[in-house]
Amino acid sequence: MSDKQDSVPHLPDRGYEEEQEQRRLRFEAEQDQKRQLFEARLEAQKAKRDWMMVIITFAAVAAAYWTGYEARHARIEAAQAAKESLRTQQQSVDAQIQTMQVEQRPYINVTFERFNTDPLGSDSVQVHVNLTSNGRTPATAVRVRTYCEQAEITDFSKVLDPSKKLWENPTPRESIYESIQDRDYLMPGQSMQTECSFVVDAHSEEPMKIIGIVSYIDLFELPHITPFCFVSYRRGSHFGSCVPAMVKNMPSID
Repeated sequence: MSDKQDSVPHLPDRGYEEEQEQRRLRFEAEQDQKRQLFEARLEAQKAKRDWMMVIITFAAVAAAYWTGYEARHARIEAAQAAKESLRTQQQSVDAQIQTMQVEQRPYINVTFERFNTDPLGSDSVQVHVNLTSNGRTPATAVRVRTYCEQAEITDFSKVLDPSKKLWENPTPRESIYESIQDRDYLMPGQSMQTECSFVVDAHSEEPMKIIGIVSYIDLFELPHITPFCFVSYRRGSHFGSCVPAMVKNMPSID
């Protein structure tokens, strides 16, 4: 009997098996939890890397934009500086050209030469005006318009329009005289004369007045005009200048 009892197989302890199964399940749960935690960390690191890439990309774009803006601003400033420099140089060149033109241009000086009365005692008077070209270059296309009358002339503007007669009356009187003289050029120091002849009323108290303007062109093809005006308040007396009164009524006098 004892031998038979000893030969009966030993059955495993069910409590032990359950404990081992619980250990296994706990281990697997721990491993699964660790895996989930690891994956969460990976996801967090990936999100962090994504944000870092976004920040780096934004910083790179901002840096590129700022670099482009600075380059554009520098180009604009350089262009403006170049324009300002060019404008300053142009002004300097223009000033030099203007100075040269003033130094080289001709000037026509008008002087009263003399007046003659008729030796036979009539009331005819002949006045001579001298024009001299000064400066370093010749005056070209010289035109002299001279107007004489025994009257108190106040409207000097009539001498400005070469297409109009200086007198208002279409039939010239003997007391009114107009002449136009042209010269192709006057060299420096060269002179020309213009004369004025008119009949003087001995009983009139009106002055004898000679007015005119000289138009000419300089070497730089710039036009100029020079006015002249002489007056005598008594026959046989000296003719004095009346240019200031004339200039007030004439534009562009040089």
